[in-house]
Amino acid sequence: MSGHELAYGLIVAGYLVIILAIALYVGKKWIGDESDFMVAGREMGAVITSASLVAIILSGGFVPTVVLMGFLFGIGGAWFLWGWVVGMALVMATWAGFWRYTGGYTPAEYFEYQYGVSGRLSVLVATMVFGIIAGAFQYVGAGALVAGAFGTDTTVTIIVIGGTITIYALLAGMWGISITDFIQAIWVVTAVFIAVPVYLFVNHGLPTVGENITPEMLSFPFGSMEVFGLAGGTVITFVWLNILLANSAHYWMRASAARNERTVRRGWMLSIVIVGFCGLMGAVLGLWARMLVAPDDPAQAFGLLLAQETPVWLGALAVSGVIAATMSTADMMYQMVANTVTRDFFQRFTGINSRRELLRYSRITILGMGVLTIFLATSYPGSLPQMIAFALSMGGPLFVLSMDSWLTRFGTKEGTVIMIAAVIVAIFYWEFFSPINAQIQTLWISGAVSLVTFYSVSALVRITGSWWGKSTESLSTTTTPKGGD
Repeated sequence: MSGHELAYGLIVAGYLVIILAIALYVGKKWIGDESDFMVAGREMGAVITSASLVAIILSGGFVPTVVLMGFLFGIGGAWFLWGWVVGMALVMATWAGFWRYTGGYTPAEYFEYQYGVSGRLSVLVATMVFGIIAGAFQYVGAGALVAGAFGTDTTVTIIVIGGTITIYALLAGMWGISITDFIQAIWVVTAVFIAVPVYLFVNHGLPTVGENITPEMLSFPFGSMEVFGLAGGTVITFVWLNILLANSAHYWMRASAARNERTVRRGWMLSIVIVGFCGLMGAVLGLWARMLVAPDDPAQAFGLLLAQETPVWLGALAVSGVIAATMSTADMMYQMVANTVTRDFFQRFTGINSRRELLRYSRITILGMGVLTIFLATSYPGSLPQMIAFALSMGGPLFVLSMDSWLTRFGTKEGTVIMIAAVIVAIFYWEFFSPINAQIQTLWISGAVSLVTFYSVSALVRITGSWWGKSTESLSTTTTPKGGD
């Protein structure tokens, strides 16, 4: 191992030890029951809420990607994250506070009120599909970057990162995830989006028009990125992508763990400001990569920029920031699935109400989730684009259900079940068999199928009457959500 790789390894190893130590302490001191484990006892303040939201979007896959977008489109690459700013602003202005008001630990728990037991189970399935696949593709993206920096095998790297995340999520639950996400958000923002740009600015100045940078790439706010278009890599597609993401179950969980509705809004607002800044810095980093290293393969832009243009200590901090970003997103996927399985299956349908038993099942679920995501990431690394599209497409149904629950209240349980089934089938076909999937981004298909199926089926049900009887909805009830605490 070279001195360069050794320095990277020592800094990253130190970071992992710190995170595990925090998880061990939190698990022993703060976790008393399943409420502490699942939603941090509803005690998260605005600052931790904000940091945890930032930690979700600045993932191990998205951090290098925003730099890649800057490399390809200049300032317009910022829309990869600015789309999230738009999506989160929309949710903040509409139903983020409503999520906290419902008192539901999970979206499926609340949606049972409107769409019945079958609706709750279908949302459970959508949440699990999203969480498992999203966790896996985080490992694939970050594993490749870190393995390149360390000169290690990608499979071994994925196992080390995934195993560490599984252990601390298993020990400390939502409290541990929230505290470590706070640290991870500060780490990745400081190392990648502040320290590296400052160093490059001091040594090279701002990116300027030259052989590899056109004037259009420096134009604000769209750079050379196409604004309207149904394919990937357009401003409107990134906005739609993030509107769907902002309605995913892990954002509901962040709202449900906050102290009150005001805390939710303040946390959302602060996260919007931070991510907006990171989007701009990520795009500028991409321009620096184009000006200074100009790799033949754009996917190598971020890695080569760190390796060739920053000192070892700074590059190591940035790479550990990417690991932190991976951990802070994947751990939330673990917790999202654990909460959903525990709350929406074990507690709802098995009659288990013992807090100790529910806590045990939550931890068993996280362990199973960890093994499964690591297996998927190491077995199918070449399927990353399809995995991403399939996972993110689950945001379409949840967006429609959130809108309907908050505003229209027109939907039915039949519409919910058939919508989610239709989206899964449609996205599977679109990604693997459609000859024109490159022309229309998968998320547009997800949104269109969700809207049309849900409201069409619900309208038919309101005309014809329920399509299945009460016996289907009469499963054992042990827990129901409340409108508040």
